[in-house]
Amino acid sequence: DQMKQDYLAAAYKQGDETRIQVLNEPEQKAETQNWMWVYMTGKFSEGPRMVLFQYERTRGGYHPKEFLEGSAESCFTCDGYEPYHGLPDPITVTGCWAHSRRRFEKCLSILKKEFKKEQLKETTAYQAMARIGMLYKIEELNACKTPEERYQERQKQSKPLIDALFE
Repeated sequence: DQMKQDYLAAAYKQGDETRIQVLNEPEQKAETQNWMWVYMTGKFSEGPRMVLFQYERTRGGYHPKEFLEGSAESCFTCDGYEPYHGLPDPITVTGCWAHSRRRFEKCLSILKKEFKKEQLKETTAYQAMARIGMLYKIEELNACKTPEERYQERQKQSKPLIDALFE
């Protein structure tokens, strides 16, 4: 219980869910897919780093809402699974660049079959991949800075790249 309370108090949280197969679950076939909901604090969270696991039989969107009930004001980074976007206040849901990048990468793999290299460079997917790569590099270069310094660098360097994705 103390770990969950510490997690709920953290200013920065992450979460994801994944299928698991439980072979010896009462009243359930061995082939049934169940879900492990994983909640963790990030490296920039104050307090201890932790990972909490919640086993559920379903992927129901009410699971993260119930688990995160009572959270302090915080950011919660996750994939695009719709129920995360209905989390209770005061949680601000933020997206994950790795999940976004995968979608653009998938587009590029399809386009590579029909486009020449120079044509690929003109596609939105290619431009997005290049910008996301630059965002990763900016984060790497600023990893040792204070939160305020990282914020300032993100405003100066990252914000124009992100804005350009939506032009």
